[in-house]
Amino acid sequence: MLEGEQDVCVAFIMDNTLQKETEKSLSESNERLKGLLNTLPDLVFIINENGQVIDTVTNKATENLVYKGGKGSVAGGYIQEILPENVSQLVMNTIHKTIETKELQKVEYALEFEEGQLWFEGRCAFIGYAHDKKAVLWVARNITEQKMLETQLRESQKMEALGTLSGGIAHEFNNILTTILGFAEISLSELPEKSEVWENVAVIRDSGKRAADLVKKILTFSRMDVGHFIILDPVALIKDAIVMLRATIPANIEVITDISEDCGMIKADFNQLHQALINLATNAVHAVGGINGKIEFCCRKIDSSEFNSLFIDTEKNADIKNYFQLVVRDMGHGIPEKYINKILEPFFTTKEVGKGTGLGLSIVYGIIENHHGKIVVDSREKSDLRHGETTFTLYFPLVENERAQIELVEKENKAKQGKGHILLVEDDKSIVKVYKKYLESLGYRLTICYDGNEAIKIFNENQQKFDLLFTDMAMPRMSGKVLAQEVLKISPDLPVILSSGFSRFISQDEALALGIRKYLQKPIELATLGRIIDNCLNGVD
Repeated sequence: MLEGEQDVCVAFIMDNTLQKETEKSLSESNERLKGLLNTLPDLVFIINENGQVIDTVTNKATENLVYKGGKGSVAGGYIQEILPENVSQLVMNTIHKTIETKELQKVEYALEFEEGQLWFEGRCAFIGYAHDKKAVLWVARNITEQKMLETQLRESQKMEALGTLSGGIAHEFNNILTTILGFAEISLSELPEKSEVWENVAVIRDSGKRAADLVKKILTFSRMDVGHFIILDPVALIKDAIVMLRATIPANIEVITDISEDCGMIKADFNQLHQALINLATNAVHAVGGINGKIEFCCRKIDSSEFNSLFIDTEKNADIKNYFQLVVRDMGHGIPEKYINKILEPFFTTKEVGKGTGLGLSIVYGIIENHHGKIVVDSREKSDLRHGETTFTLYFPLVENERAQIELVEKENKAKQGKGHILLVEDDKSIVKVYKKYLESLGYRLTICYDGNEAIKIFNENQQKFDLLFTDMAMPRMSGKVLAQEVLKISPDLPVILSSGFSRFISQDEALALGIRKYLQKPIELATLGRIIDNCLNGVD
């Protein structure tokens, strides 16, 4: 220090309030961004034009969705090494298109994980450069559940279209069968029993009955069979069916049951539900084949929240609180994935020619839909490391506070001679010939009309003349339903029988609610028709 100089202390004071506020704001922004990313169901990647993953953003909800099946690691790795060849090619093409057009691109792709196949929607946006190379932001979202729901919807629409087609065919075919079976029955009654001609006609009758049964099965698959629904205990039905099945299932197959006793009541057609169980069991037996295997039947009650989590179209069942769940599982060969969406279709079968019609499972589908239920199929194929397994899970809405009804089975009595005047309305002249010949042979008098307008005119002119109206449903100018309504307005106590080859416009319950005494599905056995007419005329239900 020079003489005369003094020590000087220089202090610099800087106001960094703005800096601190900026740092705080940045920190809070980062925390918000971190919190936001932790809630997103998406995987986020920054990928350059060569396919190298520059950066990734995942959270606890999505870290298990990062694909690890490739040779390369994700961070710093290349798409061509990380993803399967078909997917990586798709991704790279999308990246190059995005860079070229500078427009957002979307693409869907599937990846195989240990738990199964998952579907993703990839969104690709150009973000400029990363480490001197053009880069994109790739956002991947798991859309597996959405794809499953879309598949459910497509299958439902397809089956609905097939059902509509089946209904139209069934109507025409049942009319034809009514004539064939009717004249076969009449001929058998007129021929010497066991004669050569009698035997020939009997074959025609039996073949016609088999054809009628086939039509009924097609209507069942298409959800258009009317059925007879009562309140019943599904557990009791299933237990009885399993007892019967045990006697027919081969000894190499073990039958396992896990049945909850108190599952509630369902409104169901006993025969249809029994048929569905038999078909599923038969399918399971064929799946197991000659190897030692197992078939499992499980029943339990589930609530609506569990049911609604599985299906997309549950609004119509909003008032239903609980469901009956039936599981039929076999440890057989499993179903190839490519067939899973086809096995409920009519006439689809993987069996050899002559060993399966392809109707069994489609009939099950139709029965479940008839009961406002659902069916889910899950399967894995047999491999060297594990056994195969196929599970059919059925859901039926439960009815609350109902007791099981005991169904009274009608005895098939031979038709008796009768008397009375019947107004017969039918537009098919071949069917008219059958009914006329048979009913007149029983002693009834007939007035015949070929359409509803003609019938209502004749009825108005002779109201006291007729004891019963027997009408077809589908006719030109006026349907049988409208005819019945008009006649019942004039004469509410007149017995009315409505028949149909098939109709989407009226059900048995709707017909009875209108005051119609009986709703019959063609083809009608003549003996049954005669007995029903006799009961109606004599006030017997």
